[in-house]
Amino acid sequence: METTTAMTEEEDPFAGFPPQSIKCQWLTERDREAAPSADIIRLIVDDQRGQCDPWANDVYQQHFLRDVQDFIGPTRAILVTDAGSIKAYIKPLTATMDSLRLGLTDLSRVLSEIDLGNMEMLVGIDGCIRDQSTHLQTVVHLQGEHLISQAIAVVKLYPTGAERANLVGWRVCEALGRVPDELIQARRINTSVGPILVLVCNDAAIFS
Repeated sequence: METTTAMTEEEDPFAGFPPQSIKCQWLTERDREAAPSADIIRLIVDDQRGQCDPWANDVYQQHFLRDVQDFIGPTRAILVTDAGSIKAYIKPLTATMDSLRLGLTDLSRVLSEIDLGNMEMLVGIDGCIRDQSTHLQTVVHLQGEHLISQAIAVVKLYPTGAERANLVGWRVCEALGRVPDELIQARRINTSVGPILVLVCNDAAIFS
């Protein structure tokens, strides 16, 4: 992947940068050969391009999904991106389902500016508070649409230690004393290659 010059933590690393092209390569020749018939293709992203907490990269990443798909070529596979592959600034949310829904609406507005291409995808899309936290973390099941709803968005619920005060999915569960049914149901996604159970980042720690 192409990267920009490193900046200090106090500076927004994506401020002022227009959409940036990417450089792709297959991990192995076997991966390239298997791509047309694969069920899932996992995108591994250069650390300097992908890790930008808690800064927005939505403009910088505007065309990267289309670029990746052009590189892959024709396939039936579902593309799975890295966590937070698209990040946008949102207003702080409260520990309620209504507020969480507003956060998803804000992410939909950002997504409307992204070139999604044509592949079915599971895309990491986050809302962050500038220079503070990655407040709303999701994986969204996309099939060309730009509208994010609870039916297609899996919200990260289980925080790392540093996220407990700010991760809105965790705060909603704490406030209610349970995991809301709609947030449970969204985890089982029906896709063209069959049902997939989605865990977002640290959610996998639940099984330990």
